[in-house]
Amino acid sequence: MPYELEFDGENSAEIAGYLLVCPFDFEQSEGKLQIAPYKAMAFVNMVTGQMQSETFASVSAKLPSMCNYAIKNTAGKQILEMQNFCAQVVATPASLDMNRAIWVLTGGRNTTEVSISFQPAMTSFPAFASSQKNRFLWGAEIKDGGEVLLQASLSAPVYDRDIATNDTWVSNYFALGPANGKQNDKSLFGWLTDHGHPLTLDQNGNVQATAGEVLSQITVEDMRRSESNEFFGSNESQQVREAFGAIFVMNGAIAHTAWRPLWNFIKDVASGAEPWELAQKLPVSELDQTVAQTAETVEKDQTVFQIGTYDFEGIALWNMARRGDGESASPMHF
Repeated sequence: MPYELEFDGENSAEIAGYLLVCPFDFEQSEGKLQIAPYKAMAFVNMVTGQMQSETFASVSAKLPSMCNYAIKNTAGKQILEMQNFCAQVVATPASLDMNRAIWVLTGGRNTTEVSISFQPAMTSFPAFASSQKNRFLWGAEIKDGGEVLLQASLSAPVYDRDIATNDTWVSNYFALGPANGKQNDKSLFGWLTDHGHPLTLDQNGNVQATAGEVLSQITVEDMRRSESNEFFGSNESQQVREAFGAIFVMNGAIAHTAWRPLWNFIKDVASGAEPWELAQKLPVSELDQTVAQTAETVEKDQTVFQIGTYDFEGIALWNMARRGDGESASPMHF
């Protein structure tokens, strides 16, 4: 049984994967988080392959202009809820024996009642950074104080260097990992979005995002080299003044793509690219056929597109400056 997308309170569809990206930036004077769920985009993949019926169900025709969406896993647990989202783009490519739909959902622009809730099922990696760590070369742990928010199976910092002083700092950072690996219901996605403020209406009735809280400091620990990098914090407006980024969650076909195209795609979303353009760029290698395959029977039945991975979450940051505490950032991982 694949994951299900429920919408409008009464309709549902089996899905082959999803990716939700929620961009954010920072208010310049104090570095307060600026995040608005109406800027979020969710990409939902649906696939129909080799069915016996003569016609396919028209699920896309049932989409309302705005509604609530919920993604549930194979056990029926609600993983992701998106309230008051709109279907901006519906792309329905079809070939000889495969029909697809890509729905691009965005937060409603004319209501303050837009919200996102991510509640991942438990995953378990008991050998992470323990006696068997030589077999599990995980990237890092991301912590808020002593609390682990994410066991990052991929941690990819990019460092800038001042040649004159030999100082280094993290300018870009990308990390992801199976959500809720510590089985404590902690989520990096939830931690960051909890620092935001409710949406408001301006004098013209337009939805506005107000500056939220200053993000508390998080530490990214390289578990194999005893090195760490720090982001955010009450005295670190200098680090994030010009920075922007995104928090994201995903599963399914998107989890089988290479991480660098995923990083670039998330940056495109955060930079405000058009939804219709993003729908064509969505990196889902398992679902992309060659030209020759569109005229062949590729022999994929419906079970091929069932989701069999963990729910992943992650963070992407760009354009960060050196921290104001004067400490050079130690290179991690190598």
